[in-house]
Amino acid sequence: MTSIGSYFSGCSKATDTDRIILAPSSISPRRNDVADDTLIEPDEFKLNGKQYVRCCVLAKPQKHNRKRTSIVWMYGEDIQFKQDPTKRFWYCYLCEQKHHQQELPTSGKGNTTALDHLESKHQIDRKTGEFNPRKKGSSQPSIIDFNNISTLVFKRRFDEFKELLIRWIVYCHIAFFQIENAYFRELLFYIFPGLTKLLPKARLVIRRWIKEAFDARKERLRLDMEEAHSNVSISFDLWTSPNYLAILGCVAHFIDKKGKRRTAVLALRELAGEHSGENMADALLHIFNDYKISGRIGYFMADNASSNDTCVDLVLQALYPNMSKKQRLRRRLRCFGHIVNLCAQAFIIGKDAEKICRDLEAAYREGDLKRIGELWRKRGAIGRLHNIIRYIRASPQRRQFFRSIEIGGDLAAFDGLEVSSFSHNPQLRMLLRY
Repeated sequence: MTSIGSYFSGCSKATDTDRIILAPSSISPRRNDVADDTLIEPDEFKLNGKQYVRCCVLAKPQKHNRKRTSIVWMYGEDIQFKQDPTKRFWYCYLCEQKHHQQELPTSGKGNTTALDHLESKHQIDRKTGEFNPRKKGSSQPSIIDFNNISTLVFKRRFDEFKELLIRWIVYCHIAFFQIENAYFRELLFYIFPGLTKLLPKARLVIRRWIKEAFDARKERLRLDMEEAHSNVSISFDLWTSPNYLAILGCVAHFIDKKGKRRTAVLALRELAGEHSGENMADALLHIFNDYKISGRIGYFMADNASSNDTCVDLVLQALYPNMSKKQRLRRRLRCFGHIVNLCAQAFIIGKDAEKICRDLEAAYREGDLKRIGELWRKRGAIGRLHNIIRYIRASPQRRQFFRSIEIGGDLAAFDGLEVSSFSHNPQLRMLLRY
């Protein structure tokens, strides 16, 4: 029968639990005051009738000896069943210090549960690992707070809501006019009645919010690159969008002030005129001036097009007039992915791969299936295989029949095979599409 004291104290222990201290001296410094039967950092111990082993005392392969950086390992460690090593749990030092019941969240499948425990039970900031006590009134607001839209708590929460709304619209490609949708607005007002007076009624307001958020993030990125420990290296590429716009993409790579490797998209600019190295160089210089990083440019990564050679050479001449031609050539790096792409084209298409790819691309764009079949048929066995697969995939009945074929034996791994496009590269996807 449960005692009254057990309802008001977490320090009562079952008789089938050892008295142990696993926490380091930095968390449990007063070890002279403990009971005589207390085990200090034992390798094995009993908890709630089950025998556990500390994972830190077990021999590990060399690849598992990397230093753990998550804050959960500052305030706990992983333990496992002695009889079943596959089941690991996270043991909390702070619960041990406060004589609380161990929750033992599962370890090895992410640290989210352990972080939630530290944040909710011990007020430990999940990002910094520091003690962050909650202030009264800063938790979930009440109905009165919802009705009083002038409270500081509500304003702070509305700013968070605004940022989340912008992120959802941008990342999921949501049309701005959806903010005017009556069903969407009813859903939000049901969840949070206080939004009735603050949620914008026009799509133009959402447009302004997104532009303001973009400008703020752009300025933050500019400052990060200004304070970076390294030069800013650039990768860029030019391609034609589905609506026939020439788009130049520019990406920055640098080591920030915290020593972390960063990759950030600087711009997607429409290129006016010819796809020449001169035009691309002019666009890149405008981007660098916009972010005020003209004096911090390092290396360039691009595909093997000759126009890219011209572009990089012109940009470096403009930024570093005293740099020699040999030094400029060293700053021009080649994209390995593009080289692999060219090899794949040569292997699949064979002779005149570049011309054949252009013809195939035009035929796919125009939807000329007869022309597509003829071009692939000329490619030999690979082309015929392509046409067979396209024939199978063109009909639901033929797809069902193909999936129903079972070979068995040594080739059983191919039973139920479904062939589909797998490449994210536009040219390879064009080559391998069915």
